[in-house]
Amino acid sequence: PITGEDVLMYPKWKRWLKYCISIPVTLLFTFGTLFVILWVHANRDLQLARYLDQKHGDTKSNAFQLQFGLSAFGQKRPVVELDITSEVLYDPVFLFLLAGMPGILGLCLPLVNFILMRLSVLLNNFENYRTVSEYRSQLIIKVFSSRFVSHFAVAYYYSFVSIGNETAIQNGFLRVAAAVLIYSTVARWWENFLHVAFPILIEKIRRRNFNAKLSDELREIELEEEAIARLSDSGMSEEVK
Repeated sequence: PITGEDVLMYPKWKRWLKYCISIPVTLLFTFGTLFVILWVHANRDLQLARYLDQKHGDTKSNAFQLQFGLSAFGQKRPVVELDITSEVLYDPVFLFLLAGMPGILGLCLPLVNFILMRLSVLLNNFENYRTVSEYRSQLIIKVFSSRFVSHFAVAYYYSFVSIGNETAIQNGFLRVAAAVLIYSTVARWWENFLHVAFPILIEKIRRRNFNAKLSDELREIELEEEAIARLSDSGMSEEVK
């Protein structure tokens, strides 16, 4: 530089070696989150189809059965061929199946985002950026990938699955609306609880434990002082005698 001061430089080849670790870890976490989200919604669609078939007497299979593996993905029949009427929408079992598994997923997504944030910070520290702007840019890239998957994977999934006729489009809108409602209420409230109420609760528990420990220690001190006072009183009475 113009000032003639020595500037510490970090070789690019070392950072690219670290990219060989951080990029696969980020992609693995992102695609793992995508796989879980799509698996939950695909099984939800299969459960809805099996329940309506069971209700109409077409099959006796268990509606709550889960299908593991890649065969659950991309099946259009549970979305395209279901005739969802107003009677079905008032069925509590149907509503439970519609919102049950996405609701559980909505409770897990804030925890996943929290873990991803911690992991992204660790990877950024590991990559050793020179300036704060570079550090923040790379952190945003890592976090954005998983957040994008968490918030928009469902919409893109049903935009490709629910095509063909008007019934398929209506069913797709119903599922996307249920997912948006759950993620904007259950997931958001749970995230607010984890970020606001949970730390306050932990702090209250710590203060209560600290106050209880402090009270015990003060009680022990008082007992020791009382014992010392009794010993001093007994010594003075013996001197008087």
